[in-house]
Amino acid sequence: MAYPTGLSSRYVDTICYFFMVEQLFLTCERVGQHSLTALLSAILVFNLGCTHLNTAKSSEKAAISSASNRIEEAAYRDFHGGFIYRPLPISELEDEPNLKLAPLLLWECYQLQADLKPQFFKLTLDPTTSQVVWEESGIPVVYMDEESLDAGGEAWTVRNYVFRVGFDGKDPESQALRIWHAPNQMPVLWEILQKATSFHLVYLSEDWEMRIRSIQTGSPGGNQIQAVDLSAWPYEILVPRLLSDGPIPMGPWVYMGAGTVQIEALLCRCMESQLLPPVETFDYQLIPTSTVPPPIRQEVRSALSGFIPVDRLLPGFNWTSP
Repeated sequence: MAYPTGLSSRYVDTICYFFMVEQLFLTCERVGQHSLTALLSAILVFNLGCTHLNTAKSSEKAAISSASNRIEEAAYRDFHGGFIYRPLPISELEDEPNLKLAPLLLWECYQLQADLKPQFFKLTLDPTTSQVVWEESGIPVVYMDEESLDAGGEAWTVRNYVFRVGFDGKDPESQALRIWHAPNQMPVLWEILQKATSFHLVYLSEDWEMRIRSIQTGSPGGNQIQAVDLSAWPYEILVPRLLSDGPIPMGPWVYMGAGTVQIEALLCRCMESQLLPPVETFDYQLIPTSTVPPPIRQEVRSALSGFIPVDRLLPGFNWTSP
């Protein structure tokens, strides 16, 4: 329920309460029931309704809190076995920057069952109809779409990663990860499209957050997030954890549950692994959208529609570079 500026919900609810009592009294008067018993009975019914409404609101808040706790717990849990997918070398150069910055994908699977191994899909363009469709791919494929922006007088880079997979007996689904890189190319913020909940998940660089806290409050201590103004964003933001910074820019570990594209945990490659054996490792082909035809590039970007446009997020950031 929306309330006029300056009025608390409790104050407005009180006004509504007396208004409803007045209406109940007038109703009793119209039907000729002047007795105190009739009026008290009406008020009792109204109170029961209010109690039910308040209980519903409390239940909704408890459900949101419970979902938040489950997400935060999953960010720290161990994953028992799984399939690992790493970016396939594009060239013979070991220092290929796109490969270092690309994510390592992990699907949990304790016994490495074949029916829980993801089947990747790839975009293809029909030359006769110019239609773009997702088709099963012989090799795993991940698309990368890159954009630059000027913030705080410096050039920042946003890299989006999109992949589509299916599992036996399930329809294929797409997933996207957005990573913000500071001018020195160090990743400082990771966003996840979390379709199964009402939360938009954001992971922050620990070094960046601690530096901003020192600037804002004079101390790196405390639990209040400072690097991002969460209230400035137009949706429910949840920060499951801060990520350690590696010695060089590098892509994250992306942990997913068995048979799903829902991302449960994100880690820097430099952090202690949350993966237990057994594991099986595969390569995936990293495809920059700058190398594909425009219709395919547009289709990749359509998978990013769940993200709020970058220019709408700018007011929520503290743009002090790491």
